[in-house]
Amino acid sequence: MADLTPTSALARRLATPERSLTLDALAADWFVQSIEARMPLLGALAGRTDVLPRVRGAWGRRLMVGASAEALAGKPCPFDPPCALDVFFREQGRQGGHGLSKPYVLEADRDGPDLIVRLKVFGIASTWTSTAADRLVEALTDHVDWKALGGPAGKRRVVDLKVGTVHGVDLRPTPTSCRLRLLTPVDDDRATLREEPWGLVARIATRVSSMARWHDADLDVSWDGLSRTWKDLDYDLSSCFSGSVGRASRGRIFTENTLQGDALIHGDLAPVWPLLVLGETLGVGRGAVHGLGRVQLLP
Repeated sequence: MADLTPTSALARRLATPERSLTLDALAADWFVQSIEARMPLLGALAGRTDVLPRVRGAWGRRLMVGASAEALAGKPCPFDPPCALDVFFREQGRQGGHGLSKPYVLEADRDGPDLIVRLKVFGIASTWTSTAADRLVEALTDHVDWKALGGPAGKRRVVDLKVGTVHGVDLRPTPTSCRLRLLTPVDDDRATLREEPWGLVARIATRVSSMARWHDADLDVSWDGLSRTWKDLDYDLSSCFSGSVGRASRGRIFTENTLQGDALIHGDLAPVWPLLVLGETLGVGRGAVHGLGRVQLLP
């Protein structure tokens, strides 16, 4: 899974990582910093699919403050190190026909009456965690119209901010079957996942392969053999349901097909188990950067 075209020092580093790791070794080296911001009295918004895209947009606009003119124009940032806007919002290269995954995901949870907004930053992008956290607080406090989203009137503030670090992921024993719970809708733009349910694992694999680059690593994996393995597994998506979400892009609204529910997977899971476990931290599909494709593994 390699076809990166370097356009900057950061892109060159991602294109030519120093290490080659197995999936097990990548899991042991997995590095995530989670920024958690608590917003009082907004907990009812946690399940809304239109909230995190607004948060992401506001956060991106705050990252523009202090960014280089080149980054603002969508070009590689000449700063050393590059500005956070370049790191989090510019495509750093192509990999296997896909854009290299952005090194973060957004999640939302309800804690009583409060909303927890979580920004997870992966690998070497954690160098910019402090800037990401500061701009996120600014975005949530002053640049998201919470009332328009259905929140109560009045100014909302971040009342608590925590940054946690996870270094290494426990792969735990491999079961003979598992339940992949799609906690938030997974984008299914071509409506193919019911006919090709192995596409869920394939999409996770694409994201893991991309995020390995943000860990300064290429994967020592036989992708042809691994893809045959995940296609040979047994899948049951009978409890999943189809839906759609709206997506705004350049002033236009697009509707995307989605899938949500529980996907049962049975068979020789051992070769793909590290992918599934890492997928819990990464999500499935390109919508993970604004809250879609969040998954949970259950026995």
